[in-house]
Amino acid sequence: MLSAMNSFADEAAETGALLDRLAYPAESSFAAAALQDIQTHFGYLPHSCDALVAHHFGVDAALLAALIADNSLFRRREAPACRLRLCVGPSCSREGADALVARFADAEQLSCMGCCNRAPVAIVDGEMLTSASVVAIAARLARI
Repeated sequence: MLSAMNSFADEAAETGALLDRLAYPAESSFAAAALQDIQTHFGYLPHSCDALVAHHFGVDAALLAALIADNSLFRRREAPACRLRLCVGPSCSREGADALVARFADAEQLSCMGCCNRAPVAIVDGEMLTSASVVAIAARLARI
């Protein structure tokens, strides 16, 4: 239990230092960009960052929590070893995401990536692939 508390405090201190280094203006419109940078730094968004980011950017903590929870690109734990993420939102499902999920069963499934007009969408090793197909994803995975 003590190590978890130290980890929380350490993550909070590191997040504070990262916010200082990033030097984003203290405006609410920069909160999402800062969250992305924090996630890139840690590999996930630690819960310890919430209050710091909310305070730094003058954003209501509940709204920030909703932003994180509703955005499938943010994650609260480290990403799985899988290098493939598939959108399974309504538009992607209509455009064939089910076939992609069936073929790539180990892929991380995301509720919506917000690229509905280019469905189905996949992220292969950090690179977005639109109008994704089994062949295109397999080819991209083979190059990794």
